[in-house]
Amino acid sequence: MLDAHCHIDLYQDPYQIALDAECQRIYTLAVTRLPSHFLEAQSQLSGFRYVRPALGFHPLLVEGNVREVSKLENFIHLTKYIGEVGLDFSVLDEGERKHQVEVFEYILSLTRGQDKVFSIHSRKAESQVLDLLIQYDCAKCVFHWYSGSLPTLQKIIEHGFYLSVNQKMLNTNTGRRIIQSIPTNRILTETDGPFIRVDGRAIQPTDIKQTEIGLAEIWRMNPQQVTQIISENFKRLLTVNAYAVASA
Repeated sequence: MLDAHCHIDLYQDPYQIALDAECQRIYTLAVTRLPSHFLEAQSQLSGFRYVRPALGFHPLLVEGNVREVSKLENFIHLTKYIGEVGLDFSVLDEGERKHQVEVFEYILSLTRGQDKVFSIHSRKAESQVLDLLIQYDCAKCVFHWYSGSLPTLQKIIEHGFYLSVNQKMLNTNTGRRIIQSIPTNRILTETDGPFIRVDGRAIQPTDIKQTEIGLAEIWRMNPQQVTQIISENFKRLLTVNAYAVASA
């Protein structure tokens, strides 16, 4: 099973959450929100096979964390996973939006032509994010918890990118409409834990089976088939030739 976007470091007991995922062989992308958080996660998750830390710089944390920018270049070689990064134009301040774009472009420039897998934040900036990913020849990109328009979604799919969906999306009409618009071969599963709650508690990677069950309902197949599809999708994403895209 796969949890393509989870904030392991934000749980009360991150190590136990990671250990539970590891024991159940749930491949978990432990995204971070600042470069310094990544360094802490890398140390804590050393030796884990299925739980991998990702280098992140959340767009909503760009303001007030300018000192973190210089750490990106020092850490970028330590992982093949980049996330959570992107843009969030739910903020109205034009200066803050500009700074988000600058940091995101810097990250993309540092990773251009490299074999990196991105977990992308794009709230209310979906078209801008897509344009930048294309401009910087990004190949292995996963749009996390997509909430934009269906026409932009179609463009994302046409460019070969993937989307990770979660339990919250399955529980809303808008989320289900988006999921139904994504081809089965472009979907990955995520929890976005601990920001989603199930049964009165924070969702965990070990709850990912419920997302697979929800997808099975939409796709009218059994959960085992969904598990296989998600696994194949993730393997396909990892084998995308990033170098060929960069040189095209």
